[in-house]
Amino acid sequence: MRTESALISGAMAGILLWLVLFTYSVEITVLCLALLALLYFPFGFYFLAVKGEGNLVYSALAGLLLFMAPVSVILSLLSLDQARLQAGIGVVVLPLLLILNWYLLRRSPSALRKYYKRNSARIIFWLLIVVSIYVFHPISMPRF
Repeated sequence: MRTESALISGAMAGILLWLVLFTYSVEITVLCLALLALLYFPFGFYFLAVKGEGNLVYSALAGLLLFMAPVSVILSLLSLDQARLQAGIGVVVLPLLLILNWYLLRRSPSALRKYYKRNSARIIFWLLIVVSIYVFHPISMPRF
C-alpha cells in the first residue's frame, strides 16, 4: 500500500535526520509513526483489506495488533519506560498473528494469497523492529 510505504519512508528519513542531529527530526518521525498507527488501527478495516478483498475480521484484528508496533517505536524515541512493556506485548502477540496469517494463507483460495503474503511481510517487518526495541531499550530502575 502506497500510504503505508510513504509513512514508513518518512519515519526512516526522520531517523536518518536524527542521526545527523537535525533539529525537528524526532517530531517528523513521531508524526509519521503516529499517522501510521492510526492507519493500522481505526482505519485498518479499509486500508488493510484492499478494495473488498481479504477477511474484514482478520484485517481489524491485524490492524489492532500492528498498532502496537509503531507506538512502541514512538515511546522508544521519546525515551519513555513504557516502550519496553509495549515492545514486550508486541513480541508475544505478533508471532501469534503471524501464525494465524500463515494458517489463513494455507487455507485461502488463490485470489487471497497475495493479500496474506503482503500481511506476512508487514508482520515480519514490525516483529523485527519490536524485538530489537525489546532487546536494546535500556531498563530503568524505579526511583524511591
